[in-house]
Amino acid sequence: MILFVDDDITRHIEFARRYPGNFQTSSIVLAQAELNLAPSHISELWLDHDLGDGLVSGGYFDGVSGKPVGTVELTVRPLVKWLCESSAVPRSLAINIHSWNLPASASIAAQLREVGFLNVVRKPFSFGDEK
Repeated sequence: MILFVDDDITRHIEFARRYPGNFQTSSIVLAQAELNLAPSHISELWLDHDLGDGLVSGGYFDGVSGKPVGTVELTVRPLVKWLCESSAVPRSLAINIHSWNLPASASIAAQLREVGFLNVVRKPFSFGDEK
């Protein structure tokens, strides 16, 4: 199964069309839970660096006002930090950093490789002419 983490609905639609039945989210909280609960079922992890407004990326809401509260993360960096510290996820996991933010994608790729993730690819998101 591919775990696809991205904030763009158009990419989610195209991803689902080409790779049906995989797990898609814009939440780093849900992605971490999926990796923690079923790491052996995930063969690939696709990461976008920038995650839009961040409200779906780990923020939470006040139960009275309904307004977002707490620190809201706008990038995938907390998930990458967790991956680097976690022993739950096999270092053989294929990771595709599909962000168009090239300096940031280079930075997180280096972090992941430094802790033993060797199957890390940086390729800006595009389905090109494949499939």
